[in-house]
Amino acid sequence: MPNEIQPFEFNGAQVRTLVVDGEPWFVAKDVTDILGFKKGYEAVTQHVLPAQRTTVNCGSGLNPKRVAINEAGLYRLLMRSNVPGAERFQAWVTDEILPAIRKTGRYDAVQLAVPQTYAEALRAAADQYERAELETAKRLELEANP
Repeated sequence: MPNEIQPFEFNGAQVRTLVVDGEPWFVAKDVTDILGFKKGYEAVTQHVLPAQRTTVNCGSGLNPKRVAINEAGLYRLLMRSNVPGAERFQAWVTDEILPAIRKTGRYDAVQLAVPQTYAEALRAAADQYERAELETAKRLELEANP
């Protein structure tokens, strides 16, 4: 899989992804860490079918090879995790990442639209503030109702 690894951030944690034949694949270690699996490799081998996982090259270093899982494998791990992070991660993946990839072929974590006027800059700042408040409210609700 010679495709480029694209890192995204979820609640301060990195999730490396790549697109193969138009389908998203996720570095399994990143996913199992976010979902709170104590033994991530075991979780992948127990819950993700062999056809839903492969090995990818993530760059240089002592161990550049990583296991990647496809969309179905991601869902299998999500369904088996009982930690609160799984629900937030599931919502992020199903509500934001996968629809963007399906619609555009990629996910852009950062919108590159630069405001052209002072009014646009104020609106962008207000929008960002509203999104942050909404995320905080969602997080507090999830913490209150695990």
